[in-house]
Amino acid sequence: MFKTDLRPDIRAQSVSEVTPESLRSRGIEGVLVDLDDTLVSSSATEPATGVLDWLASLKDAGIAVAILSNGHRDRVAGFAHRAGVPGLAMAGKPFAWSFRRGLGLLGHPPVARTAMIGDQLFTDVLGAKRAGLLTILVRPLSKGKLPHTRLARRLERMLLKE
Repeated sequence: MFKTDLRPDIRAQSVSEVTPESLRSRGIEGVLVDLDDTLVSSSATEPATGVLDWLASLKDAGIAVAILSNGHRDRVAGFAHRAGVPGLAMAGKPFAWSFRRGLGLLGHPPVARTAMIGDQLFTDVLGAKRAGLLTILVRPLSKGKLPHTRLARRLERMLLKE
């Protein structure tokens, strides 16, 4: 069962591969998205190329979007403000209650109609699976700046090869 909890529903190279059309075709009305190494490299201050346009395209398509991050408050708040979406910092992923808080930011869409997009198996995918969300795993934008993140990335690579 633990292995199943770590298997993402969808894998993509980057968030730009996740289109409003592909989300709508799965009945998705709301998206929670991780910040560090999903939308912006963990060591960068600027979003990856095209990320702000991608977020705008989701909003224009009527898909509710919020950032759900374990990152620092100032970093998450600054990026969320710039992107024009709500954000929750130090969220507590992978605990299911953190995803329920994220659903509140989206206006409480049905769990079955919400997706989580992130770059980590052990926080984004595991937690979202436990909360009942569709999971989309993207390739990380960096190796991670924290030692435990780099270790987790090695474990993830091993698990994803199976």
